[in-house]
Amino acid sequence: MSDPEKENEAELSREKLLDKIKILEDRLLQKKN
Repeated sequence: MSDPEKENEAELSREKLLDKIKILEDRLLQKKN
């Protein structure tokens, strides 16, 4: 059984995590430079 609502929530939280990772990576790169 797959609940579309829950799947949608999982997608959203994954997007948020990816955004956070990108921001953290950008900060790390800026520190190195």
